[in-house]
Amino acid sequence: MKHESKDTEFALTIGQTGARPAARYRRRMSLTILPVNAELLEQWREVHNSVIVSMQLTAEDVAERAVRNTLTVGYVDAVLVGNATVRAPEDGVITIIVRVLPEHRRKGLGSEYLKELLCQTSTSRVGQIKTVVLAANVDGLAFAVHHGFTETTRYEVDGVAFVELTLRDATPRANRHGPNEEQRTTRVSIDGGSPRATLYRANDRP
Repeated sequence: MKHESKDTEFALTIGQTGARPAARYRRRMSLTILPVNAELLEQWREVHNSVIVSMQLTAEDVAERAVRNTLTVGYVDAVLVGNATVRAPEDGVITIIVRVLPEHRRKGLGSEYLKELLCQTSTSRVGQIKTVVLAANVDGLAFAVHHGFTETTRYEVDGVAFVELTLRDATPRANRHGPNEEQRTTRVSIDGGSPRATLYRANDRP
């Protein structure tokens, strides 16, 4: 799935090996996060149904979720790579779920996606941050644990087992990318109101 974008860029790093300069090109991953509107509902559904094969959603299901939750989609160089759900706070708890398509995993995109959503979460209004992962999704569980979530409970929906995990430290962590890992991200507000998007370099975030 393609989405128009002009954020493709490259970084050049030059190191010194003895007296001979060595050049190395590194691709800057350009993650763009967009709030889902009527035109993007189908892209969001495509990712969800590709990742959660055991629980397929209809277009009507997604439209209903978009009313009560904040839905976003993620692109890299015009290619759809993932989506996310941010459930409305309930009793001081907010739930953030990030999904990345299998062919785009292990590239740091899920980490960057989650980081942006955490940075948009006001910890002054949220007591806990949780996520939900399919119990059968071993990679997803490992991803959540790696990012500081710990398992709190397991439950089933229509025969499908899920694991709920809670973030140990709900304070959004600062971006620790080094100069060779600089990324550009389109950031969107998830605190309600009109979606706001700001283009910035990850290691220069406000």
